[in-house]
Amino acid sequence: MNLHSESTLSPSTFSSSNFIVVDTEGSHILSEIAIIDDQGQLIYEAYTQTADSKPKLHSKPLAQILQDFFAIACTPQPKIIVCHFVEHDRQILKNSCRQAGITWRELTFVCTVERSQRLFPRLANYSLAHLSRYFRLLVDDKLFNGRFAHAARYDAIFTYQLYLKLQSQSAMNMLKDRLQAIPKDIREVFLRVFLNFVVTLIRISKVLSGDG
Repeated sequence: MNLHSESTLSPSTFSSSNFIVVDTEGSHILSEIAIIDDQGQLIYEAYTQTADSKPKLHSKPLAQILQDFFAIACTPQPKIIVCHFVEHDRQILKNSCRQAGITWRELTFVCTVERSQRLFPRLANYSLAHLSRYFRLLVDDKLFNGRFAHAARYDAIFTYQLYLKLQSQSAMNMLKDRLQAIPKDIREVFLRVFLNFVVTLIRISKVLSGDG
């Protein structure tokens, strides 16, 4: 399946773009991992190789996967690690490090569940499936499909989309708070000028496209 982000949002919109999105699968020890970079591209995917597992593309020993993960997360400088439900992903990675005899490194994690709860406190559910459908996030022009859930690559790209949506909402809230701090009469003038500017841009765009 070709997973391609269709978001109209861009990470360059936000001040912090030094992040990666990570999704892990496994009940206690890592069985699968996918990493998306800050441009929405899949840069790493691997399945844990075990003695009784069948050969699979991107199958590697657990220790190698963890070493690859830390190399990506820390090179050339430490990155923010974005996950949906960080507690699960971080614990899976820590458990796996203990089993593989690899020293755990403290990293900065951002949880899209916690951020969603903060920005949208009245939602009935904060699962990745529910949030993706609620915000109508798209991958390959398609909404989240539960049949593909819990595949690391699939969940990671939707988590990336969700993170951009939450970043956008945070920026909107910040702008709103700053506008509220401006005296009302000045704020009204600013909004009127801004709306006129937007209307003018739309008109120019229509003329240039031949629709005007």
